Amino acid sequence: GEIKVELYKKAAAESDHMMLFKSMLATIGEVTSPLESVSLYKVAGGECGQATLDKKFESYAIKFAGLQEGVCSEQGYTVADGSKSIKVPTLGEIKVELYKKAAAESDHMMLFKSMLATTDEVTSPLESVSLYKVAGGECGQATLDKKYESYAIKFAGLQEGECSEQGYT
Repeated sequence: GEIKVELYKKAAAESDHMMLFKSMLATIGEVTSPLESVSLYKVAGGECGQATLDKKFESYAIKFAGLQEGVCSEQGYTVADGSKSIKVPTLGEIKVELYKKAAAESDHMMLFKSMLATTDEVTSPLESVSLYKVAGGECGQATLDKKYESYAIKFAGLQEGECSEQGYT
């Protein structure tokens, strides 16, 4: 049978690329009416941040923040992961679009699948248990028939509980 596995992430602290964007933007002057814009990106911490600025600030962004001209999708970061507005003195609010790569199957997902491949079909469990595993900054959670709990713990390294109890939402 099929078992639904839900993935959760911890609320992220401000990422490295966001701090770099802020430091870069704090060093450039006021944008009044951009005539020509440029898209710049920076990859850090497994994410790509992208902003569009007035072209006259491009050299500063490249020199002081290590940004590069282009967009995240050209670097393989194609999955939108939200955006953040950064308040920068004299510039006001700058919108930074965040992207991540399409996820390859994570280690914990492979462990879940290998564990599930060894169990009989669960049709209508009389007693169920929620199990979770944290790996690669994510938490995977599944609800199984209680009779498979010891196998899941022993062979897949799962623990009884839920991702939300570990700070993942």
